[in-house]
Amino acid sequence: MYLTAHTAVGILLSEASDEPEWIFVYGFLSHFVLDFLPHGDEDVAEWIKERPRIGMIVGAVDVVFVAGILTLLFAISSPERTTHRIAGVLGALLPDIVTNVLPYLHQHVSWFSFLRRIHRIQQKLKITLLWHGHDWFHRKAHNATGRYLAFWSGIFLQGIVTALALGAFFRISDP
Repeated sequence: MYLTAHTAVGILLSEASDEPEWIFVYGFLSHFVLDFLPHGDEDVAEWIKERPRIGMIVGAVDVVFVAGILTLLFAISSPERTTHRIAGVLGALLPDIVTNVLPYLHQHVSWFSFLRRIHRIQQKLKITLLWHGHDWFHRKAHNATGRYLAFWSGIFLQGIVTALALGAFFRISDP
């Protein structure tokens, strides 16, 4: 799934508990549950290698959608639940951040000392296991159903997941 769908589910899960720590755990686990759904990104890595600019555009659009959702949410959300919302979203996004974003930034912006420190900490703590574990799980999840979606069908499915999660959130919560 793209970050947008994970964000929406993390927001929904922010209503699952009054304890931000548990919401973070639920968000983290939800990431792997969502990755079991065929979601149209099975071949994305290949065409990003062939056309890296398109990968950057898709990633930028995804981040813009996430930023828009979060901006709207925090504009209308009660301050008392802000920590809960952040915990759900961070938990849901953490596997993709650790697996995709930090290594990319380290590789392309390694002169930035903060990123070098994060990379060293990750190496010391053996967090690379999470990278490899997430990649292994993601490949297994994609192959578990034996069904694959075309890119645009996957975008459509992820749009439905996002809309359902946000719709359920607004129905059950008092933002």
